[in-house]
Formats: sequence, structure tokens, C-alpha cells
Amino acid sequence: RALNMTLVTAWLLILGFWGSSVEGTFENGRVIGGSPAPDNAYPYHIAIWRRDWSLKWVYHCGGSIINERHVLTAAHCVSGGQDAANFRIVAGNHKLSDVQQAVYAVSEIIIHEDFERFALNDDIAILKLNEAITYGVRIQPVGLAEVYPPPGTNCTVTGWGLVGYPSYNTPDELQYIQLKTISLDECKARLAPVGVAVSDEQICTLTKAGEGVCKGDSGGPLVDNASGKQIGVVSWGPYTCASGYSDVYTNVYAYRSWIGQHSG
Repeated sequence: RALNMTLVTAWLLILGFWGSSVEGTFENGRVIGGSPAPDNAYPYHIAIWRRDWSLKWVYHCGGSIINERHVLTAAHCVSGGQDAANFRIVAGNHKLSDVQQAVYAVSEIIIHEDFERFALNDDIAILKLNEAITYGVRIQPVGLAEVYPPPGTNCTVTGWGLVGYPSYNTPDELQYIQLKTISLDECKARLAPVGVAVSDEQICTLTKAGEGVCKGDSGGPLVDNASGKQIGVVSWGPYTCASGYSDVYTNVYAYRSWIGQHSG
């Protein structure tokens, strides 16, 4: 099982394409290899909805609350010259079908100036909201990594990504899975056959077949279990989700200064 992402090269699914909108029948499935999250366990995780060509709102990507007015996500989720008015975030919902939770309009999209759509370098963005988020039991911010996450870090990723590949069903309940980070050298070696470079500003988790992120998980947070801090933003992975290759995340620690400059 896996969490959601997008199309890369011949057979790689960059979370940009993974992150493309997902709609359809809700299932009580699980993040690939994951499980339904306990209610209120991840109050920082939010859903990003996008208005499509028919003006219908559809689930699009994940993200995380970093303060009352700002949400952290992947650049590929919100790039392409899309207007901020075409996005909204829903906070405090355990189920995607529960759309009566806190809904906030997006007033500004801030994409990293060096983001490259097809290389997925600097795949990070901030959404500024038109009003402050009201915190509560179901809605809380996540702290950001203060140190570089070493290989072997136990962590958790959450999302509403596809519950299996190549099926295209989205779970109604938020899913989570426990993972471990690996060194960049190991990550680069494992992904060499894919033909997409991994940069020093990214981190990777190694999954076994049947576990990982997938289409729809893009932009979601990877959180260090020990500190409770966010260490990664879901960016991309192999075209065939949960195939046993490494999944790649934007390294939050590497962008702390940039995040601070644009979320104050």
C-alpha cells in the first residue's frame, strides 16, 4: 500500500503528477502499507482542494500548518500559474468526506524561486491564508526540523493518497505509515535506474514493496517520531507506487531560512 504522488519520466511518478487531483469513490482502504490514522493524532495535516475546469472542488494535495496564516506544501502541487482563488484548505478533518470542518481560502501562493517542475528541485511552497486558523484539539501547527535528520531516523508520513496502484481509489480516512530515512548516497544509488537526480536538499525513506507514498500524498508532512518536528515534504517517487524503491521528500531543515522569510 502507499501514500499519493505524480508523473516523472518514462516510468517515474513525480509527486507532481502524484499530486494531481484525485476524486472518485471513497474507500476504507489504507495508505499503501499504512493504516487509518487515529482521530486527532495528526492535527497539523491539512487537505488542499482545487477548483477544476468544471468549477468543481476536488481533493488535490496534502500540506501542514506551520502557523496561523501559513501552510507548507510541495511546489508542484500549486505551480503552473494557477490563481490562489482556485485553492482552499480544509483543517481538522479526519475524513475527506467531512468537508464541514474549518475551510480557509488561499490569498497568496509562494513558490520557491528555484523550483524546477521536471527536476523537482526546491519542491516547496507556502500558502498564505486569507484569515488566521483557529486552533483546537483537531487543529494544531507542527514544528519544523532544527537539525539535519540523520539516516535511520524513525518517522511518520500521513496522507489521503491512493490506497493502491494502479487502482485509483482515494481513502476517506487519513492514512499514516511508519518509515525510516536513509543516506543520500544510498538513495541516489537505489534511484539511479530511474534517471532522476536526487539533490542535497532532499531526504529519502526506504520502503519495502507494498509500502510508501503515492498519487495524492504530495505536499504532505514527514515527521520525526522522536521530536515531533516536520523533516520532509512529500515530493516524488517511482511511477509504480510502493514498488520498493526510495521515496523522495524536500528536506525541511535545508529550507528553514526560506520558510521563515515567507511565513512571518
